[in-house]
Amino acid sequence: MLSVFLAVVSARLAASLALFVAASARSAAAAAAAAASSAFRAADSSLEATSSKRLVAASALDAAAFDSSAAFMP
Repeated sequence: MLSVFLAVVSARLAASLALFVAASARSAAAAAAAAASSAFRAADSSLEATSSKRLVAASALDAAAFDSSAAFMP
């Protein structure tokens, strides 16, 4: 009887430990996914800022080219 009881308790402890390990792994995976998402958003924001700067520079060049071409118009 005692050996059956100990076997049941041991099996329950093993199952609880397995569930805890699985939950910990899932939590770590969720944290890694959140970090990756944050890094992606930061990179996207940086690219967007760079694109905006390039657009402003291109607009300034266009305006300068228009101003210089206006000098040659009669």
